[in-house]
Amino acid sequence: MCSGKSSKTIAEKLFISPRTVENHIQNIYRKYGVRRRLELVHLLLRYSS
Repeated sequence: MCSGKSSKTIAEKLFISPRTVENHIQNIYRKYGVRRRLELVHLLLRYSS
């Protein structure tokens, strides 16, 4: 996700449906209190350094 891959690409790589990827992403958003992918990526990059 941080490398800019779409849900469809992630789903194909993991052999799951794009909707499953979206559900997981929504759960991650909820857990970290963000609303968009870009917010999550910025948050992850800030704490990974």
